[in-house]
Amino acid sequence: MTLTVESLAAKTGIKQFLERGFLVLTLLFWIPTTATILLSAGQENQNDERLWHLPPIRQIGPNWPNVNLVTDSFSASPPGYHWVLAGLSRLVGQNLETLRLMNAGIGFLLVAMLYAWLRSRASELDSTLLLAPLAASNFIIKSAAWVLTDNAGLLCAAASVLLALRTRRSRGSRIIASFLAGVTLLVRQINAWILLPLFVSNLFVRQGGDESEADAPTRFAVDAKGILGVVSLIIPVAVLGWMFTSWHGLVPPQWRSANVGLTTCPQAYLFTLQALVLPFFLGRDVVAVRHWLAEVPWVLAGALAGLGVSVATATSFDYESGRWGGYLWSVAQRLPVLWDRSSFFIVLAPLGCALVVMIWRAIIRRGHMMEASIWIASVTAWAGSLLVCRQVFQRYFEPTILVFVALGVALSMRESLARSTRAKLMVLATVQTMFTFMTVILPLVR
Repeated sequence: MTLTVESLAAKTGIKQFLERGFLVLTLLFWIPTTATILLSAGQENQNDERLWHLPPIRQIGPNWPNVNLVTDSFSASPPGYHWVLAGLSRLVGQNLETLRLMNAGIGFLLVAMLYAWLRSRASELDSTLLLAPLAASNFIIKSAAWVLTDNAGLLCAAASVLLALRTRRSRGSRIIASFLAGVTLLVRQINAWILLPLFVSNLFVRQGGDESEADAPTRFAVDAKGILGVVSLIIPVAVLGWMFTSWHGLVPPQWRSANVGLTTCPQAYLFTLQALVLPFFLGRDVVAVRHWLAEVPWVLAGALAGLGVSVATATSFDYESGRWGGYLWSVAQRLPVLWDRSSFFIVLAPLGCALVVMIWRAIIRRGHMMEASIWIASVTAWAGSLLVCRQVFQRYFEPTILVFVALGVALSMRESLARSTRAKLMVLATVQTMFTFMTVILPLVR
């Protein structure tokens, strides 16, 4: 029997990675990433890379696998990812371009993993369009081309969420999800939000216990597997305990004075960004007038939450306070401000939060109560974790938003995306590509 490339791919489970859609995503990601690496060859020209991420890799390398959470933490996050790259660099060397290529590969794993998951629920075209804005995002590209921890942390967190969303979950998958949660905390401790969706996922069991039906209904309950899943959360909790005892807090001692106080400005920013981005993803099956009317109480609750975070604390442009990194600040600083509250966020944050609620309700209408609960738990826990984020930079929000909206749309879909939605996503992907060229490639060429 002749074994063709197609049959081999089908047998090994990699058929989706030979599709034209995945090739498009590969090009969207690797062309600008490779260009950035080549154009900045030999130059540690990215401040975060030069100051906070390359030094711990070079310091940990000679003593690997030993690591000290205090002395090896150069940034406000733990040195888990630096430890991994330091170990790899012992095999391939600490050449700057080599480190950047390894980091880029980690970033591409995020795109590949999400594409594989989406293809289990949507067509090749729809999966490609849902991910294209993420693959072309300048924040993903910069975090891939330069040695940063953003993509690595998001990769592990997203993998944990995808495992939690599985209807057929074995004991092993629950333990793996908890292990990945521990890993993502070692990359960025603010990803502790992942504990809530993992906990929620263990409260569901399959109706009738039929493990063969992938789309079987679920109900709130706890079975033996769920109890094991809850117990396995000791892994990420133990990681948090290690950090707390080493640092005497949840940030390294040298960063404690810079990370104090609570603010709702990050939530105002991310909800405003969602108000601008989500309309590109959402079709009539989510935001039809009849759905808005049927969900009035939930929509009002979401809008009030968005309004609340936009007025609770200061949201005006302020460089010294960390409120300056991202496109939206360029708009906000040109619009009226009242008592340090930006009118830009006051108007758009309620809409963004209401749209998030509409996605959640659409997933419920689809009959996916478990997935809806895990999705909204992930979104709200992530947004809540940012209360301690003093630096309101768009790069901290955009990639995660694009991941969550792609998952939410896929979970709420009853059929293929409408032509109008596909067209909107193509426009958004084009805009993302242009922004990446103008903010990443063009400055390096100049």
